[in-house]
Amino acid sequence: MKNPSELFSRTSGRRIAACFWILAMIVPQGCQKAEKPPEEAVLVSVENLQTAYGVSLKRRRMYDLFVPKAEKEKFRGVAALYRALSRSEGIHATLHDSLLRRNNVTPQEPRYDSVVVGTTMQTLKMALSSEELEQTSMYPNLFRTAMAENYTEGADQFTMIQAVEDRHVELLRDAQDKAGRIGSAYFVCPGCGFIMTSAKTEECPVCKTPATAFTKI
Repeated sequence: MKNPSELFSRTSGRRIAACFWILAMIVPQGCQKAEKPPEEAVLVSVENLQTAYGVSLKRRRMYDLFVPKAEKEKFRGVAALYRALSRSEGIHATLHDSLLRRNNVTPQEPRYDSVVVGTTMQTLKMALSSEELEQTSMYPNLFRTAMAENYTEGADQFTMIQAVEDRHVELLRDAQDKAGRIGSAYFVCPGCGFIMTSAKTEECPVCKTPATAFTKI
């Protein structure tokens, strides 16, 4: 008959070994769960791209709705500016669409808000407020998130579009300051949506697209 203490020692040894084996299996799996797979590393920025895509489409629609009122009230310069802004926002939507698809994400059409079209001066105020929000809050925040995630491609795009948004604010503020009495000549860069009031330039100041490719509004 085996010594009880010897039997206990052997049994305990087997149990301890089994415990170490289980821990060896669990610990690596726990570490793997803590690590994000590469495809999840830019998840927030990709979601932000979807948000920016929706905002661009909403802005384009808003400007399209503002045009008839401006024309009716004989603000031809403002109507032309709205057309240029609509074209610019459409380009932004296309850029966001392209980057989303490169991340294997299908862009989702946004739910469009109801837009109340007031007088031309009221729509100018509304447009300026909307663009300032994008300029001072939305795109800076999207850029910071992309940088935190080391998503260079997204950060570069957000930086480029924010420069265009700066121009949107500048043009709308000028139109508001001049009570809507502005010129009607606008040229839109197809590469980034930057809007110019003269074609007397060799290239876009933001993305360097040749002036020969600009769209005249």
